[in-house]
Amino acid sequence: MGTSPMRKMVWLTGALLTLAHGQNAALLAAYTQHNIPAIEKMVQSGVTFESETEKRFYTALLEPDAEKAVAVYKHIFEQGSALFKYLSADRLHDYYYARGYYTTAADYGRYLADHEKVLAREESPAPDVPAETADNEQYYIQVGAFGMADNARQMVNMLRTQNYSVRVKERVINNRTLYCVWVNGAKDFQATLKLADQLRQKYHLNYKLIKE
Repeated sequence: MGTSPMRKMVWLTGALLTLAHGQNAALLAAYTQHNIPAIEKMVQSGVTFESETEKRFYTALLEPDAEKAVAVYKHIFEQGSALFKYLSADRLHDYYYARGYYTTAADYGRYLADHEKVLAREESPAPDVPAETADNEQYYIQVGAFGMADNARQMVNMLRTQNYSVRVKERVINNRTLYCVWVNGAKDFQATLKLADQLRQKYHLNYKLIKE
């Protein structure tokens, strides 16, 4: 089940990579780069999996029968650990979106947006967040991630001319600094999703929803 051409999950956080170790970190890095051939090569070379869930996920990733792969992803999403539950949601989101099941895809997209920070907190526990801070969290629409700040600023300037509230968000992903373009969404997921789809249709921009 290969990567969908309409894929929205362009970048996964560095927190995901730090949740895997050794050889498995290489598998996860290849996944975030959409490098399926590299994953296939590692699996065929006899990589040692840390768990049965990890083995099932990557085996499903290489499964040519999409329906069989989806059945595995659903099982992992329902019963797997945080990391592979997240990655399975990523796969299911892409599968349903590519086939036009936008409501189902949006459900998985919401899980991805809501749990990105949860995974990061599991890796680096932080003090309890005050209730008023949590209440102020909102969704953002990431529409680009660049290695050069100037490229990100160019996209920001373009979107600002169209009256979008947008900024550059610097992030470190897999030990690499990326300059991400974030369009302000809302506290409401559906309202943010609607805006994100408008951006995709109008400017042909792939996007990722993030809650922060």
